[in-house]
Amino acid sequence: MLCNPESYNFVPLLSRKMNKEILRLAIPTIITNITVPLLGLVDTSIVGHLDSSLYIGAIAIATMIFNFIYWNFSFLRMGTSGFTAQAFGAGDLQECVKVLIRSLGVAFGVGGSLVLLQAFIPRIAFRLVDASAETAVYVKECFSIYIWAAPAVLGMYAFSG
Repeated sequence: MLCNPESYNFVPLLSRKMNKEILRLAIPTIITNITVPLLGLVDTSIVGHLDSSLYIGAIAIATMIFNFIYWNFSFLRMGTSGFTAQAFGAGDLQECVKVLIRSLGVAFGVGGSLVLLQAFIPRIAFRLVDASAETAVYVKECFSIYIWAAPAVLGMYAFSG
């Protein structure tokens, strides 16, 4: 017989206390995961009331550019959570703090670099995304506003990890 149920140590169902603890940890993570797309949604709904469709196109393209940039740095969230879990499991709270500091350093360094490279990023993006000349003007304007949030958004990735 290939499968002998008696040889497995079945874990009983999670208790209510454990479920509440998991939920307490999961809800903030869920909220942080939906904030970036929600920003684009709110911007689109506000700009949708203006008189030109160019504004909606600009918001959509700028949001797409930032979603692409931010998802390229999702390793800050996943890597930080993995290293923190290892340190916490080993009972090394000092290492937990060091992991957070290193992740924040990377986040603020990359975020600052993105701010410094803000003149070049739209040029690269417009090679990948086809936008009319009129829309491109508004995309650059949106981009020049949104880029200042990059260090904070990437810092939140490190914190949520």
